[in-house]
Parts: sequence; C-alpha cells; structure tokens
Amino acid sequence: MAAKPIIDLDIVVSSTSLLPELIEKLGELGYFHEGNLGIENREAFGRKDERVPYNQSNQFKPEHHLYVCNQESDALIKHQLFRDILRQHSHLVDEYAKLKKELAARYKNNRQAYTEGKTEFVNKVMKEYRRIR
Repeated sequence: MAAKPIIDLDIVVSSTSLLPELIEKLGELGYFHEGNLGIENREAFGRKDERVPYNQSNQFKPEHHLYVCNQESDALIKHQLFRDILRQHSHLVDEYAKLKKELAARYKNNRQAYTEGKTEFVNKVMKEYRRIR
C-alpha cells in the first residue's frame, strides 16, 4: 500500500501503571515522552535524533512515530479494526492508496489537511464495515 515514509508503532501494555518504567527504558533508547497529545490511553514518544532507537550499530533508523497504548485504548482498537477491514477488503486498500497519493500531492506542505482527508475515509470505512465484522 502507498504510505508516507513514516511508520506508526504501538507498544501495547496491560496496564498504564507500567508507564513510568517504560518512559525510563525508552529514554535510554533515545526517546522522549510527549504525553498523550489529547488521546486518552495512548502516550506518544518522540526521537532525540535519527539514530533512535539507539543500539551498538549507531546507524540511522527509519522515521517513525512511537506510541504506548493500554489494551483498552480506543485509538489502538480503531487502528486494529481498520487494519482488519483492509485485510478483508482489498478494494479498500486500492481506494485508500489512491486517496493518500492524491492527498500527498494536493497537500504537500500541509500535514494537517492530509491527515484530515485520510480521517474522513477511515471514518467512512469504519462506519460502513464495523457492523459486517
């Protein structure tokens, strides 16, 4: 599927009580805690530089967004449901890829507009296919 060169990664935890320990451990790998950025049960982490996560190779790593979610996180459940819908309906993968390419060309320097365009599609698909699942 067409995608921006940024990967979204979710670390799923059984309890938010693990968050202080995770913040510390992820800090050792070069991440910094950004808070929930307005999304409950999902904590965002930024990278200190392009070599994060740090390891012995010290090589550049692909750009990515890192989140820690508990199992009940609405954001996590939504991501998983959308993923599952796309896996079951290949025509939606094609539609979504085409839309993302169009949005990327139209909103080359406006990430918010790009995201809003994708969100409209995702919400429509979720509403239509959630009941089928």
